[in-house]
Formats: sequence, structure tokens, C-alpha cells
Amino acid sequence: PLIRPVNDTNATLNIRFNLALSQIINVDEVNQVMKTNVWLQIYWTDYQLIWDSKEYGEISSIRIKPEKVWVPDFVLFNNADGNYEVSYKSNCVLYCNGEV
Repeated sequence: PLIRPVNDTNATLNIRFNLALSQIINVDEVNQVMKTNVWLQIYWTDYQLIWDSKEYGEISSIRIKPEKVWVPDFVLFNNADGNYEVSYKSNCVLYCNGEV
């Protein structure tokens, strides 16, 4: 799970992401700091995880722990409090076309 899922090490891997604001916790207008909760969704395709859903009872997606697949490293760069920890890691959804 630690190896980037590409056939050629020189190949690029397209990664898409969505960031959704879940909650505004605090707004400090004087110091221009806003504390929030956000939901980050990351999408990519892993060619090694493609399967034919017809061969598996029409199962077209499964959920697994993120430790079981390669996951790109994302870091919040402009973070006011210096806390870069992710407080909640959800399961990955694997689709039969290889999209994670």
C-alpha cells in the first residue's frame, strides 16, 4: 500500500479532491483566524484494484480501511495553530473501475 499505483515510475497519477466546509467553530476577526471543521474527499484510480462486478455478484464497490491501500499524502500548508493531524479517517470506497 505504500507504492504509488502507476505502471511506470515516471508516469503521473491524477488526484482530484473536494473540500467541504462542515462547521465554522470560531471566527477571530481581529487576528484574521477562522477555526473550522472540513471534510476532504480525495479521488484517484488504482489500476491494480479493477474487478469485473459480474464475477462478484454485481458488487461494484467496497469499503476498506485506508491503511490497506495507497493514499496520497496531503498536508494543510497554511495552518494557523500548527496542528496537522487528521482527527477522523474514514474508510476508502473502492469502485470496480479502480477509482478510490
